[in-house]
This record gives sequence, structure tokens and C-alpha cells, in this order.
Amino acid sequence: MANMMELVHDFFRLPIEDRSVYYAEDSSSKFRMGTSFIPSKETRRMWQDYLHQACYPPCEIAQLPTKPPSYVKIWTAYAEAMNRLAKRVLGLFSESLGLESGALEEAFGGERHAMRMNYYPPCPEPELTIGLDAHADPNGFTILQQDTRVKDGLQILHCGAWVPIKPLPGAFVVNIGDQLQILSNDAYKSVEHRAVVNSERTRVSIASFYGPAEDSHIAPLAQLVADEAPACFKESVYGNYLQSFYASKLDGKAAIETVRY
Repeated sequence: MANMMELVHDFFRLPIEDRSVYYAEDSSSKFRMGTSFIPSKETRRMWQDYLHQACYPPCEIAQLPTKPPSYVKIWTAYAEAMNRLAKRVLGLFSESLGLESGALEEAFGGERHAMRMNYYPPCPEPELTIGLDAHADPNGFTILQQDTRVKDGLQILHCGAWVPIKPLPGAFVVNIGDQLQILSNDAYKSVEHRAVVNSERTRVSIASFYGPAEDSHIAPLAQLVADEAPACFKESVYGNYLQSFYASKLDGKAAIETVRY
């Protein structure tokens, strides 16, 4: 965790000419650097840069940065560890729903694991902008490593109010995403969250997104549907759900409402 956090800081300390070669706005690109979320759809830009990287299925090693020199080694070790952790967490989600530990893994029909490394530089007037607009993640769940050097950044919407999630050393935050809400038939709720910026210190976060295979058909699990608990969501293909999500600006939990009965 410490090595990966330092690696992200080191990457964004590189001269802009070394970083900009990775810039792309195509959300299907397996490795890209970007700024804001979907610039063509937004009325305001977000105060951030980010690096997005596919983990499973992986991108080609040749696509990865050669600067910092330790990038491939550190990223590979971190991605493998996060993938193992995600599988363990998925099994625990299954058991918490009263199912066999492998039920959600079977429903996922494979895996799509990606990582987004967020970089929020100091902003002279943070009240005028946002680091990342309010949204719920479209995947199954997200394991987030926060920057313990900055206390304010991630906020979740709870009972109509934005609540800051303070970082704990050595701990991850697990954000429930839309696909877990669908599969659990509304037992779990995807969390609406946002990122704010500050005027004093750079903040970094590392998000590992874990979800179904793109060709998987996602609907409430049959074991969780009954006469007294009818299905809350229509079936959808996960890849199509992602395409729709990335074709729109961030807008709270609007995405999941498009598949609700």
C-alpha cells in the first residue's frame, strides 16, 4: 500500500511532457491519463487528473509507463494483491446475503477489474470547484485506498447530508456499486459519493473497481426473489450498462434507475 501510494505521487510529479503522452478521452482505452470525467458532457471541469488502468483483463505491458522505473513492478504486485482481496470480499458479500460463498462469483460470470489513480492538486479556491462530482460506481464494488496525509476528501451522501470519510492508516474503504445492489435485489445499496479538494495539500487516492465480466447478464439473484420480495431490477448486460454510464455526465444514482422496474 505504501509503495503504491508513493508510486502514484511520483508519477504525477513527472514533467507534463512525460505524462501527457498517455492522455486519452476514450473511456474504452485500457490505459489512459485524463482530467475531469467526460469533458464533452460536463458544464464544469473537475479539479483532478487521473490514471486509469485495466487489471483483468489486463492491458499490454508495453502500454505501461517506463517512468518512474519501478512502475510495472510495483503496480503488478499491487494489482495482484487487490484482485485476491476483491475475491475474498465478494465471498463475504455472498455469505452476508445468506448464500453460498461462491454465489456472487458465479453470477459475475467472470471478472472485470480496473484501477483508477486519482490526483487532486491544491486548489486556490476549493469552494468554487469539486474534485469528483457526486455519483455511485457502476461496478460491483470498489476498494479504495485513501491518502492518510490529507484528512478531507472523500464524502458519502447519508440521510441527505454529505459525510466525510476520514482515512485510517492501513485500512481500505469498500464502496458498494450498482451491480451489487442489483444482484442483491436492493438488499445492498450503492453509495453515492464525491471528492472535494483543499487549498493546502495534494491528495491522492487509489480505487480498485471490481465487477462482472462485460458480457454477463445481471439481474436480481433468483434466491433473493420471492412473492413478498419481487425483482426490483430488469436484466441488463454489464458491458452495455458501462457504456451508458460512461456516455453521460456524473449524476448521482441516475444510472441504476434506468434498469429499475
